[in-house]
Amino acid sequence: MNLAQAAGFFTVPLLAGIGAAAVSIPIIIHLMSRFRRRPEAWGAMRFLIEAYRKQRKRLQIEKLLLLLARCMVVALAGLALAGPVLSGCSQDGFAWTGSSGRVVYIVIDDALSSQTREAGTTRLEAHKAEALKVVSEMRPDDRAVVVRMARPVASVLDEPTSDAEALRDAIESIQPRYSRGELVDALSLVQSSMDRSGVRDGNAVVVLLSDFPASAGYFDQPLPPELEGLGDRATLVTALPPAGTDNVQVMSLTPRRRMVVAESTGSTIVSGRVKLRRFGGIAQARQARLLVAVQSIEGATLAETTRQVAWPAGEREQGVNFDLPVALPAEQAAGAGRELVIRAGLKPDAQAAGLDALPT
Repeated sequence: MNLAQAAGFFTVPLLAGIGAAAVSIPIIIHLMSRFRRRPEAWGAMRFLIEAYRKQRKRLQIEKLLLLLARCMVVALAGLALAGPVLSGCSQDGFAWTGSSGRVVYIVIDDALSSQTREAGTTRLEAHKAEALKVVSEMRPDDRAVVVRMARPVASVLDEPTSDAEALRDAIESIQPRYSRGELVDALSLVQSSMDRSGVRDGNAVVVLLSDFPASAGYFDQPLPPELEGLGDRATLVTALPPAGTDNVQVMSLTPRRRMVVAESTGSTIVSGRVKLRRFGGIAQARQARLLVAVQSIEGATLAETTRQVAWPAGEREQGVNFDLPVALPAEQAAGAGRELVIRAGLKPDAQAAGLDALPT
């Protein structure tokens, strides 16, 4: 191992060199103490010299051990001040092991569930703050890639980079998507990037920033065979998700008729079924307000209705049917074909608890 390789084990190599050089100080003092004045023999010294000769070997060994101890104290003090990189951990941050020159893959969950608000901020903003902390803790020769987990999975930066400013800009540019997260696709993208960049096994760190919501089903299916060895190639790091949030979610919206036929009066009835599901706090009775709206392709609202949904204790899923009278535009009432858009969402209500934690 050369000096350049040895310097990589310390955050401040200069202090390590100074500490190693300081080991010579006890040795110099030891050698200088041997240059004493020549003693003058006198009668009473004869007995002392005889006793000294008998114990000389033991005294020499004790002096050498004392010299070694002094050198070790100076060396350890210098190495401790140099900040030895033994485990690569940092206070209040992510901990990982490995040598310098790592490639860090920061996977951020920007799916619809990341818009959940908690303590005055969204979960996506919390993930981005953790990602920025990871970037700030990277070593100068580390590189990083930012990956978005929401469908379609994509890398914000195409190639690993050590440019901290570019990484921060990439993280700050991430906005929530109205789609579900794909953990398996994200990990597959990471592995492909590792293969393409020639990352050595054990020299990569994958930081997963997600709350792993139950509705996403990230762990419902086992990992495909091609990803089973990812844990051997890279160190996987993640933060503990927060406590679960009571939430009512729109699972599906299904029209009960594929075709809307206008009546002679220029109106029709749009029918459908909304499936709702509740997460957390199912042992308590809750309420929610469901809004169903029919819109034109241009976004104009043609009709809407609000339904109060009661959740008995222990009930997890509900289906809500609706029949909504719609006054059609003149051109559609005259027989011209036109598409309609049906939207369903949960509205906040000060009198109803257990509402959707996501913005409507």
